[in-house]
Amino acid sequence: MTDSRIPRRSLYIGDDLNTMLENGSVSGANPSERINRLAARYAAMVKDVLPQRWSANDWGTVVQALGDMAITKPFDAMVLSVRLKQMAKQKSAGSDTGALAYRVENLTLSEVLAIVDVAERILAAGATRPEALAEWLQSNGAIAG
Repeated sequence: MTDSRIPRRSLYIGDDLNTMLENGSVSGANPSERINRLAARYAAMVKDVLPQRWSANDWGTVVQALGDMAITKPFDAMVLSVRLKQMAKQKSAGSDTGALAYRVENLTLSEVLAIVDVAERILAAGATRPEALAEWLQSNGAIAG
């Protein structure tokens, strides 16, 4: 039974997703069900590896850093710490930008990808002003405490 509230979509399935769907690594009655299960697992993993106790300021700085970056492959995300270091050298950067760059530099690829995922959702939502960002973070559970 399909839910008429959810729009049907056609999409191109790339090599990585196709491999996961075809090799039986995700069970399900059809490709849509398997993709939805993968998405649920991905969302749980992102939430699990997000750094805890980040402030809205930290997130705002990351969003600003990612604003003009193109993260197309997983390892592209590792350039985030370099971008933050560049920002820290600018006079307009906040004093915590250098410390944030250091913290990001010491994260695993999975943790950096989780940060990029959240930051890209913030950008897509247009929540870049401080008040909108804080509200988005609270409503989406991306800030602890």
